[in-house]
Amino acid sequence: MTDIGVLTYHNNENRGAILQAYALCELLEDTFDTNVDLIEYRTKSKERDRRNSLFISKHLERIVRTPQRVRDRRIIETFLDDELPTSEESIVTDNHQEAVKWLNKQSYNLLVTGSDEIWKINEQKNTNIRSKIFPSRPFPNLYFLDPSISAVKASYAASANKTDINTLSSQSITKFKKHIGEYKHISVRDRHTKNILNELGVNDVTLVPDPTLMVEIPTRNVDSIFRNLGIDPRKPILGFHGPNQQAFKEICHQYRERGFQIVTPRSSPFADIELEGVVDPFEYYTAYQYFDMVVTNSLHSTIFSLKHGVPFVTIDTDSIYESIQSKTHSLLQDVSMTDRHISAVDGDVSEFYEDMDRLEQSPDQSHIESQVSKLRDRGFDYLERVEKTL
Repeated sequence: MTDIGVLTYHNNENRGAILQAYALCELLEDTFDTNVDLIEYRTKSKERDRRNSLFISKHLERIVRTPQRVRDRRIIETFLDDELPTSEESIVTDNHQEAVKWLNKQSYNLLVTGSDEIWKINEQKNTNIRSKIFPSRPFPNLYFLDPSISAVKASYAASANKTDINTLSSQSITKFKKHIGEYKHISVRDRHTKNILNELGVNDVTLVPDPTLMVEIPTRNVDSIFRNLGIDPRKPILGFHGPNQQAFKEICHQYRERGFQIVTPRSSPFADIELEGVVDPFEYYTAYQYFDMVVTNSLHSTIFSLKHGVPFVTIDTDSIYESIQSKTHSLLQDVSMTDRHISAVDGDVSEFYEDMDRLEQSPDQSHIESQVSKLRDRGFDYLERVEKTL
């Protein structure tokens, strides 16, 4: 028996992040046939950010939604307790050496970091008022592990999405390389992260799929939830998951004019109905099978559309993607479906309107199943290599 500890971002309200944590633990437990703990490690900085962001905002609409967001957080805490194999021992600290010492005492044989953007580096110095109220996690932290940790170190589908290595200080680059260089096995989720590691001289890197593509996620009956929210099953539904930007506002308006109900799995001023504060992660996942079309900028929203065979388009608008490949584009490249990806970093989504008729057609399910099967084989091959070295 090999006891495995998983370090990932599970202490947040992001349903995609929580479901990838669930899926990774399920994947490792099934593959290694052993006990898996989702390690209850948190940084004081992130916990302060989560607490303050619940009640402090310069946006009135966010303040008005505070009761809704409090309900949402309670739903998540209940889900974490009921559905995730969280460790009995826990630690909350910004002191990296204290965290390392604590982790070594837990006596795991294998530590797995990932998936999610655990290797994204933010060099925020927490010197201005905003950064003190909403601080970032310190770097380094346990998501990068540490050379002094005694367990075998591996990553699964780790990501450094949006990290621009050219903007990092030489000190941060040295630390990053030192920590990652101590891993026995490394797998990443996207090509940008793989390129960063290659640039640092770390070449034995495997590209694997997000764990939500590797396992079956439980579904729940959400008929009564939708009915209570006033969603009419006789009318088409647009599932919308995107930022508060003019381009997305116009897209939602266009669909509303065509008789679509605009439903967002989270919250949005452009939606008719919000699922924030209503559904747990399994119900969130199930909701995608009710959508007639999905417009998103989210990786997991894209994955859940693929898994349910729902027509979708993924639109990237973040300016960072002018110079680096996004995680969503990397995913769609993996499944040979980049024709459903639109780069709109300049705010121009005319390509979407020009291609709307095709994008609203159901994707080829046999193609999706074939491509995902190949990705899963790659993921299992990587885990088999990890298992052989234990």
